[in-house]
Amino acid sequence: MKLLSVILLTVPLASTAALAVAAESPEAGGARTEDVGVAPPMDVVLTCDRIVDNDVLGHRHIQYGERTIDDVIHVKNDYIVIHVDLETNETILYERRWRDFEFESPDITPFEPPGGDYFWKEVMLFVDEEDRCFFEGSPFYTFFDAPEYPLACWEVRYTDGTTLLYDLDGNEIGYGVPVPSSTSSTGYLVSGTHYGDPREYLWWIPWRNNAESWYSKWTDSTVSVHHPETEDIRNHVENPDTRFYYAIGHGSWRTFQASKKGEDGKEYRYDYYRAAVEESGHWVESWAYEDMANRDDAMLFAFLGHCEGMTKTDPPSFSHAFRTGELEGVTVGYDEIHKGPWQAWTHAGAWQNRMFEYMDEGHTVWEAFWFASAEYPVTGEYVAFAGDERVVVTGLSGVRGHVGNAETGLPLSGAKVEVDETEDYVYTDSAGYYEIPLAPGAYTLTASYMMFYDKTYTVEVLPDRLIQRSFWLQPEFPGFPIPEVTPPGNGLVEEDTLWLR
Repeated sequence: MKLLSVILLTVPLASTAALAVAAESPEAGGARTEDVGVAPPMDVVLTCDRIVDNDVLGHRHIQYGERTIDDVIHVKNDYIVIHVDLETNETILYERRWRDFEFESPDITPFEPPGGDYFWKEVMLFVDEEDRCFFEGSPFYTFFDAPEYPLACWEVRYTDGTTLLYDLDGNEIGYGVPVPSSTSSTGYLVSGTHYGDPREYLWWIPWRNNAESWYSKWTDSTVSVHHPETEDIRNHVENPDTRFYYAIGHGSWRTFQASKKGEDGKEYRYDYYRAAVEESGHWVESWAYEDMANRDDAMLFAFLGHCEGMTKTDPPSFSHAFRTGELEGVTVGYDEIHKGPWQAWTHAGAWQNRMFEYMDEGHTVWEAFWFASAEYPVTGEYVAFAGDERVVVTGLSGVRGHVGNAETGLPLSGAKVEVDETEDYVYTDSAGYYEIPLAPGAYTLTASYMMFYDKTYTVEVLPDRLIQRSFWLQPEFPGFPIPEVTPPGNGLVEEDTLWLR
């Protein structure tokens, strides 16, 4: 069976830069406090202050603050990131990027953007060329004339997703990339337009190129298309070989902006691929559901890069349509990212690339999503995940989990986990974790440890999924000292591992 990856890139996406940050000691950012762990400097405005509680990151408090001057001017890409474990009050991560430069604060006069309704306007300071935020070799910000740094200017995010730059006298001087508002395998990638803007071909291509570089590793071939026709999208979605899908462009949870051609062969700019249409005041299923009904399997992984692509994930929506099948798939994408602060969209490309890196390392999409969101916390507040948390994209399947002491709750390092049917076995690592790659099928697993009773479970391994199975072993002599066992490996199965039969 052929597997297809579909990457729909219908409106050019912005470039973002992964920022190199020197980690400092907690003392560098201020005194420890009982509540927060690390106190941010006084000239920081928090743009992300959230509590995260899940099995990937644990229970932590994440703060991201941007540097400001006179509480008015926001310094591009000077920031502080703090992660605190709320169970131990320990600082997990502290990163600070603070540059030295000479700058005389100008007088800021009131400014009303001339382009209509907008979400926000801020005075930004571009310290140097790096602040144009390059992603895949392309800048996120473009100036009409070569700027003199440091440069203070207005940045405005309009409600149609357009980002424009104005000098302090109100003259337009540049723009940012617009937000996209509204077994064998093939990849399908498309890019599109931003309401006919003549600069469109310089945008969103970096997102498509980045996605294609990863999708081509997980599939046998990819097809890359700019500004797709609706029928082309439908043909790929209904094809059961299409298991990876990537769409970036204007749209929402119910529509995606595509194109169509008239009888004269002339291309019309607008047409819409739809997951839902309104009938009698209610949203009902549309083409995406019809197309998915022609196949048995869900999309294994779909990236919905529309501004509100993941704002609704229950039916009817693209997310729900693409996840529905004999085995549920995964959808990831933006949740009203056009309304977020500048970092949310500017860092979205780096967030995407980091998530794909984690996925390629063998992590589940669920884990990769949270790891990347922790590294780019502002973007992390405007993205969403839905679907099977066990899905992996590298073709791996198997079982993994944890072995612990049922009496104390502590991990058992060096515990043996054996597969009865294959006689393969692994040992848990220093934290009690193990992982065993297995082909799809039913297996019987037994965990054992010196002076503990064995425990056995039957598991069913599914394609492209890492099944979770943990063991809590009862001690034979409760209260007795537990002997320490040094595991002969790290718990990961490899072909050249001597302790794996």
